[in-house]
Amino acid sequence: WQQLRTAPFLPSCSSAMMACRKAAIVIATLAVVACGSVQGTTVDSVSQCPTCRGPQFSWDRLPVFFHSSLKKTMATAPYGRFDDRALDVITKFPIVTIEKWQGSESPTFVWEEDAMVNAARQIKAINPNITVIVWFDSVRIYTQNKKTNPDLKASCTTGNFRHGVYLEAHPDMMLKNRSGLPALEPWSGCHIYDFTQSRVRDYWQEMCLNMTRSGVIDGCGADAAWQTDPAGGSLAPDVAAAWSASHQAMMASTTAALGSNGLLLGKFAEEAGVFVNGALHEGCDANNATIATLRNLSARATALGKPLYYECHASCGGRKPCGDSVAAFLVGAGVNQFWGLGGWESADSSAFESHWLPEYFDKPLGAPLADASYDQASATWERHFASGTVVRFNAKTNNGTIAWAGESETEVADPVSPCKKALSLGRDCQHDTDCVAAVPGTSCGCTRNLVINGNTTVKKYQMLVAECGDLPFSTCDCPPANGFRCNRHENRDWGTCGWNYTSW
Repeated sequence: WQQLRTAPFLPSCSSAMMACRKAAIVIATLAVVACGSVQGTTVDSVSQCPTCRGPQFSWDRLPVFFHSSLKKTMATAPYGRFDDRALDVITKFPIVTIEKWQGSESPTFVWEEDAMVNAARQIKAINPNITVIVWFDSVRIYTQNKKTNPDLKASCTTGNFRHGVYLEAHPDMMLKNRSGLPALEPWSGCHIYDFTQSRVRDYWQEMCLNMTRSGVIDGCGADAAWQTDPAGGSLAPDVAAAWSASHQAMMASTTAALGSNGLLLGKFAEEAGVFVNGALHEGCDANNATIATLRNLSARATALGKPLYYECHASCGGRKPCGDSVAAFLVGAGVNQFWGLGGWESADSSAFESHWLPEYFDKPLGAPLADASYDQASATWERHFASGTVVRFNAKTNNGTIAWAGESETEVADPVSPCKKALSLGRDCQHDTDCVAAVPGTSCGCTRNLVINGNTTVKKYQMLVAECGDLPFSTCDCPPANGFRCNRHENRDWGTCGWNYTSW
């Protein structure tokens, strides 16, 4: 009993009440998995987050979100708290996602979970209507303890996670490989949650729910939600299949437990409405694929009769202007979809000022008058908004124009540079066979490297990348792929070379 009482993230309610709730959640989860969505009154009826608050969406201005963390919190704001400079920026956003390394380099030791709650409390004290999400990992067990995990890599050691310490002390809760040893996630060397066990699924769910019981957190992120074989092929096929199904069942159950006002965010739009109710997509680029993703997600939310949330994290800023990305977003965006930018983490709160772009965020917008129209002859999307703002996006050049209300129709968001044209032409395709090679060093994940066509070479493209410094954002993972494919763009006979992923 003493061990259970002191273990982190265990239910605070009575055993009888928890048993009843878990039974209801299991029934709801089975329905979710069977039906392939998180819709239904049963799901809402088992909500365990009465304080959860979904984001307040508005078309008055560009709908935006904040996503980052402050690693090196100052002595004036200890224990993972934001300083005033950071809060001045963060509290402008209607939805805030705190990355998993908040306060990890605080001058006073603090558990990541506590740092997140401390930071969320500050945000809610200024504006209780802001939705706060905490970003967890749904695969990796982060730890700094080489005694319990001698194979961990540097990317597994960031942060001070209370649940990581607990799980490393309980290896029976870890996924095992074919040899019976704890399996390792290839990119990080982290151990992996064994979701084939119901108690481990319950544990992850309680990690999230206990954060919301603070009263200042409205949901969680499930990093690597797409993973189906997290150990890079070291699992027996039946174990990998069982783990994948259990992983998704855990997320569906957690989504149900959070209720209709809570959020569980995955990584890709395809997951939303299946086992999560939203996604934070890091790599929301200025292209036709983004427009199609946004439009398809809106159609799915309408079909389900449920809100689905999308944080469209652009890979722009600094030397790479953001106008094209904003234009693509506005062409495709629907209700409960938000645009944002910036790094996952910062050692200095001054960096957060670059997350707010007044040239886009402070302009009047108004609701769209209709869905965007597409002119096939010019390969151009066009959309009009209630304020008089007009947005156009060329799906061939990936160049957007935004004429804000009262400003010139010809105002260019970002001119198309020779670099951007050359980078795009090197990846254009019409058929899968046009895509011939991956370019090493163009991502931080092996099967995230850019794929080029036969009109250029790996060496030439690497030189072009070095000259332009213009790469899309990538996640640091290696999803299984069977060669390359041409990802065709909506309403046209051409596309962009990419990987032929075999599972998500």
